[in-house]
Amino acid sequence: MNEIKNKDPDAGLSGVTRYQWLVLLIASLGWVFDVFEGQILVASMREAMPSLVPEGTSDGTMDYYYQITLAMFLLGGATGGVFFGMLSDRIGRTKTMSLTILMYSFFTCFSAFSQEWWHMAIFRFLVAMGVGGEWAVASSMVAEEFPTRIRAKVSGIFHASSIFGTWLAILVATFLIGNESIQAFASEMGYPTAPWRIGFGIGVLPALLIIWIRRSLREPESWRQAQERAADGAAEPLGHFTELFRGTLLRSTLVGVTLAAVGLATFWGAHIYGKDLLRRDVEKSYIAQENGGNLNVSPEDRAVLLEPYKQSIVRWEMLGMFLVTTGGGAGLLSSARSASGLADAARSWPFMRAPSLRRWSFFNCLRGSPYSSSRCRSSVS
Repeated sequence: MNEIKNKDPDAGLSGVTRYQWLVLLIASLGWVFDVFEGQILVASMREAMPSLVPEGTSDGTMDYYYQITLAMFLLGGATGGVFFGMLSDRIGRTKTMSLTILMYSFFTCFSAFSQEWWHMAIFRFLVAMGVGGEWAVASSMVAEEFPTRIRAKVSGIFHASSIFGTWLAILVATFLIGNESIQAFASEMGYPTAPWRIGFGIGVLPALLIIWIRRSLREPESWRQAQERAADGAAEPLGHFTELFRGTLLRSTLVGVTLAAVGLATFWGAHIYGKDLLRRDVEKSYIAQENGGNLNVSPEDRAVLLEPYKQSIVRWEMLGMFLVTTGGGAGLLSSARSASGLADAARSWPFMRAPSLRRWSFFNCLRGSPYSSSRCRSSVS
């Protein structure tokens, strides 16, 4: 691993090598486009889903289909993270990262050709496999290239870059997919679904990032050393999923999966509910304005009353998405700094010197310390 020359713990990110910054930049760009591919349906589902179901399908049924599609995406992300994580242990980080970006780019583009809602659901599963795989591989590569003393800060930067992917999806949804002028033009040309299909077609562009990856990145030194040890018989071959559930790794795996599940469930719940909450409040205000304050209207009357405000509603919904996502990004940056501080403080407490408590100190995994176990260090280094 490339080490930073300046060992001053208060030096922050000073001394980071040019190659380390390059790794962070490329990994973050992959993560930005990763998030864009995931958020483009969230941002455009009200335009895309109605064209993928029979005419006259109720809003409740469409919402049910959308929830299934979203569930397929989440399932695909988990599957891809496990599969490509194991693959990257075997064939390398850079090769696997290229495969995952290629996968999510092309299947997002293929989503533009969906004719039924279940076509979209299948494509979203395949997109998510690439998304989950890229996230796992890119975050591992960033952790492996940076020293433990700044790993939490750098990881915070990496994960916070995801907000740019959501912002990109918001821009596409606002100025292309949900743009009334473009929609009217597409309808006049006989292609009313063209705006959202073009929006998904844009998803193929991140595939160009592969050229940069293949020319600029090399495999982390820690991965090469692990491969050499495995080849010499000094260690087990890499990429075995069952190893996570054996011996001392079992507890770490269960704790890590639980924390990740809670975090992701909270993210998706707050993200989806946050933008929908603002949209519903705006719709209620428009209905009250048009209907003399009466909110009790039929679905048909509701659609008629809201039709003149369709463009405005899209913008308010995207504003809600922007606020929730930006708040999450700010939280990532601040929590990374806090985690580093807590790790330093925790290691200075006298009772943390007890061997039994050292093993439970997950803060040591973030910063590295003489008290952290070799298993902890190897799992994140």
